[in-house]
Amino acid sequence: MSDNKPNPLVRIKTKIKFIIKNFLSKKPKRIPMKFLREFSMDGKVKITYNFRDDEYPDTKPTIFTKEYVERMKKDAKNRKINYYGKTDIFLFDALKKYRKGIEGKEGVDMGSVTGWYSAVTLANDAKTVTL
Repeated sequence: MSDNKPNPLVRIKTKIKFIIKNFLSKKPKRIPMKFLREFSMDGKVKITYNFRDDEYPDTKPTIFTKEYVERMKKDAKNRKINYYGKTDIFLFDALKKYRKGIEGKEGVDMGSVTGWYSAVTLANDAKTVTL
């Protein structure tokens, strides 16, 4: 890389440090001005603000029982529409088409509220899904 071009890894590390400092320690309700151009694709995408905090305290972990997950897996196998509405249909169709890509694989579901998509993935023969 030539000396006159910025190193993209430095830029990414700088953004990560900014996010940790400003987003994980406090919850902003607006996109910082310095990132607004990138978030809006140079103004091509309209920004609509809606802040929601679904953080759970460490003292109250969410626990999904085996019975709960098995019921959701059954619903997923029957293509039941659940938590995410029409988005579920798109996922069912994608998993039908690309099922071989997840069969026997281990995965991570980050940010799950209900565990629904973890159950959908398990219903399509993923080996494990960690929440």
